[in-house]
Amino acid sequence: MQEISKKNSKNCAKQVVRHCGGSKSFVQYLYKHNAKTEQPIGRIELWKWTHYKEPNRWITPQCEEYYDEMRKLQSESMAEGAEPLTEEEICAQVLGRRPGYVRGLGHGMIAPPSSSRSFKCADW
Repeated sequence: MQEISKKNSKNCAKQVVRHCGGSKSFVQYLYKHNAKTEQPIGRIELWKWTHYKEPNRWITPQCEEYYDEMRKLQSESMAEGAEPLTEEEICAQVLGRRPGYVRGLGHGMIAPPSSSRSFKCADW
């Protein structure tokens, strides 16, 4: 057991981006927020909700940099003459892509092919 604990501690220390979501998945937070407010929250605001703690504190500086970059891309895509980007596209561009995993939403979500514009939940 001690060996596994040390190994997990090493892996945890390698993380660049952490969150304040505990053991709940981001999808559970998304569902909880949408049920509470009855207004859907976007992926960019979900990022802030799970990586920012009151009062006025980001979990890591990298989390804040990602959020600022996402907001910048969002405002640029809304400018006249620019091709509008979806929040999924913005998040994929800023956070990166990984097969079988949607960063910011976790496992169980299937990333769309580059020609598609929406995510879907994997069948369990």
